[in-house]
Amino acid sequence: MNFANFETAKMIQEQRQQQAAAYRLIRSLEKSSHPLARIYAAIGRALIILGQILIKRTQAAH
Repeated sequence: MNFANFETAKMIQEQRQQQAAAYRLIRSLEKSSHPLARIYAAIGRALIILGQILIKRTQAAH
């Protein structure tokens, strides 16, 4: 494995870890009894999707 492949694999792993953390946060909010939990979850999902779109566009630009 060359250095570029290692860096790419490391970047993908970090992205997946961030996605997993966001997923766990959303799940915990959905299970919450707080009345605004659904709004928080919807905002969280929207931010995740927006972040993924921005990452793809940034990667495509380079």
